Amino acid sequence: MRSSQFALLIAAAAPGSFGYVLNSRPLTSTGVRSAVQAAPARVAVSPLARIDDERPPSSEPGAIGAPYPGDPGLVSEKDGCGVGFLANLHGERTHEITQRALRALGCMEHRGACGGDKVSGDGAGIMTAVPWELLTDHLDGKPVEHAGVGMIFLPQEEEDIEVSKRIMVESAAKHGLELIGWRKVPTDMDSLGLMARAAMPDIEQAFFYHPELTGDALEEKLYFARRSAQADAHQWAVKHPSSSVENFYICSLSSRSIVYKGMVQSSVLPLFYKDLVNEEYLTNWAIYHRRFSTNTVPKWPLAQPMRLLGHNGEINTVIGNINWQRALDVQRNRRAPLCSITRSDSSNLDGVFEWLVRSNHSCAHSLSALVPEAYKGQPDYDSRPEIADMYEYYAGLQEPWDGPALIVFSDGKQVGAGLDRNGLRPARYLLTKSGMVAMMSETGVVDVPDSEIVA
Repeated sequence: MRSSQFALLIAAAAPGSFGYVLNSRPLTSTGVRSAVQAAPARVAVSPLARIDDERPPSSEPGAIGAPYPGDPGLVSEKDGCGVGFLANLHGERTHEITQRALRALGCMEHRGACGGDKVSGDGAGIMTAVPWELLTDHLDGKPVEHAGVGMIFLPQEEEDIEVSKRIMVESAAKHGLELIGWRKVPTDMDSLGLMARAAMPDIEQAFFYHPELTGDALEEKLYFARRSAQADAHQWAVKHPSSSVENFYICSLSSRSIVYKGMVQSSVLPLFYKDLVNEEYLTNWAIYHRRFSTNTVPKWPLAQPMRLLGHNGEINTVIGNINWQRALDVQRNRRAPLCSITRSDSSNLDGVFEWLVRSNHSCAHSLSALVPEAYKGQPDYDSRPEIADMYEYYAGLQEPWDGPALIVFSDGKQVGAGLDRNGLRPARYLLTKSGMVAMMSETGVVDVPDSEIVA
């Protein structure tokens, strides 16, 4: 691969306005392989053979309940997390995108690790467009364009659940959002390992309505409501140290996207979340992620995708990045910090990335500022000095988040991916005749006949 590794693959995610942009240094289908990543004390084990006696796995590679073991020569080299996305360039919402994403996720099992019970995992998840076809009945007749939905991890104790819900509703009301109602997310606890089950939060969805706002304006209100709720929950937990309200966590709160994730292995995710196998779960894009935890203990909230991105790699400058952001937190009187040493590097990066996106910067613009490419001495930019000038400008404002990184992202309007400046987490992509674009951290996880591939 070339020395300048920051390549963006972007597909617009808004129905009716799909676009496809690939810059002059495309993600390659023959990129270099990164070095073997040293595993922590918890070692990755062989893929899940079966969930329980009543659910024999399918023999189909990558199928639900049976992650594809892969060729030993390939899967024995573990480069950390597995990540990718799929999108329909024509904006068509189908269940096929969900199915393909889950299958690809199942083929990424060798990228993760599991606990001593052989079923619990470092984490797996999927981010998609909100499947309103499945959820509209819970809007009480309110128009979809004025509504948003939150995927929320609540504490286990009933009293703390009620406190957390009250905090969420009151914070939303401060920003003009009216609660429509709560929905208990259909799950199958029998599919979980003992470790994941013991730590499992109460998982519910909250539906909110704003009588006037739609689009970006509504997203901004939902963002501030979520940030406010997390700050209020933290303050409550400080005043009531015996409570578990600190475990209140909002996976996503948006009118455009939603995150289903957990402390599970890849193939367990669709067994646990029944929504994902419902044929009414329609989307025109999906991001999937299988986590390999290197710096933090596995937790339900630390599973990915995060709220806007999925990350394969490590941010080696994370301590400095957090310190700079904490200084800005004080300067800007933030009640809830964007970054924290208690969170993973991916979670911290997501927090800053989301803040930039919600400040009216595009995803590509925000990622360029946070994870800049190796632009100095780049011959391709001799005739484009404005690009180098942009990087120089942001270098004075934002400490680069540096380290091996393949970052997949979406704000519900665009879905795309970017590499770190050294290309230490290479990626592959494909485009089909039917208009499906797919990016993945390794080839083969999206099964498409060669005759259908155009790029």
